[in-house]
Amino acid sequence: MDSDVRVPSPRALRLSRRCAPLRFPKTAIAITLEMGPLANANEKYFKNDVAFWNDMMKHPDYDEFWQSRDLRRHLKNIKPAVMTVGGWFDAEDLFGALKTYKSVEQNSPGSQNMLVMGPWFHGGWSRGDGDHLGFVNFNSKTSPFYQEHIELPFFEYWLKGKGDGKLPEAYVFETGANVWRREDSWPPKGVSGKDAFTSTKAGSSASTRLLRMASTSTSAIRRNRCRTSTARRLA
Repeated sequence: MDSDVRVPSPRALRLSRRCAPLRFPKTAIAITLEMGPLANANEKYFKNDVAFWNDMMKHPDYDEFWQSRDLRRHLKNIKPAVMTVGGWFDAEDLFGALKTYKSVEQNSPGSQNMLVMGPWFHGGWSRGDGDHLGFVNFNSKTSPFYQEHIELPFFEYWLKGKGDGKLPEAYVFETGANVWRREDSWPPKGVSGKDAFTSTKAGSSASTRLLRMASTSTSAIRRNRCRTSTARRLA
C-alpha cells in the first residue's frame, strides 16, 4: 500500500472527553475511494505482484477457471460426519460455508451434516476470543464457547465415541440479541427470505427500514463507546 497509510495507535483511537466522532488516518475505505475503478488496483497498489488477483481479473465470469475449483460439485455421497464452520462477518468467504453446508444437504441426503455460524471474520473462531468486532461487542467470548461446547463435543463423539453427540443441525449466533441459537434445520423452519436494498430508490419500505436500522446502529455504537469511555475515567 502507499507509504502514507498508517495504522492508528491505541491512543489515537480513544474518544475525547467530549466523545467527539472518531477521526482516523487514511483507512482502507479511503484508499478504496481514492483508487477509483477496480481496474486501477493493480496499477496503483499491487503492481502485478499478487498472482491470485491477476487470475481474478483474467476470469471475471464463472468460467472453467472457477468451475474447476468449485468444491460443491464433489460433495456427493459423503460418509463421515461433517461440521462446516463460518463467520457472519467473513469478508473473504461467507458464501463458502453456507453453500458447502447446503451442497452436502442436497447431494448427500442422510449424512451427518452440521452448520456453525458465529460472529467472526475469516477464521475468527480460532484467532481470538470473538467477543467483539471493531466497536461492536457480542457480550461473550464466542470463540472459546464454540471450541468447548461445539467443536470438542463433535470430535469427541465422532472420533472417540465419547459423549452423546446431541448437537443441533445448525448452531448459529444471532447478533444484536447476542445469543447462540440451536436450530433443527437451516434455514429454520417457517422462515422466508426477503430482498433488501441499500437504496430507497428501489421503492421498498424494507429498504427504508434497513437504512434507518444501519444509521441507528452506528449512533448506538458511538453512544455506547462514549458511556464506556466515561465510565472508565470515573472508575
